[in-house]
Amino acid sequence: TTTAPTTAPTTAPTTAPPTTDVLYGDTNCDKVVNIADVVVLNKWLNDNSAYAMTAQGKVNADCCDAKAGTPDENDSKAIIQSLVSLVTLDCKSTDLK
Repeated sequence: TTTAPTTAPTTAPTTAPPTTDVLYGDTNCDKVVNIADVVVLNKWLNDNSAYAMTAQGKVNADCCDAKAGTPDENDSKAIIQSLVSLVTLDCKSTDLK
């Protein structure tokens, strides 16, 4: 009697969903908010088809008018201004200087 080999079903890799632990401004998810996060966000804003940001990074990046849906230029400005203590993250776009 010959038994056919069994194979496990293959599935496409999935990206882990964002957690509820949000560190506003931490776009590169290294647990620190600094200028590197602005660079990551600006690269993604410039060409998000060529530069990937994780789902958690996008949640963290959405720090100005949070929950607006997707990170935008105001989020980049907010991170920069938070680094020099002009605003605190999660801010409103009207708070930006």
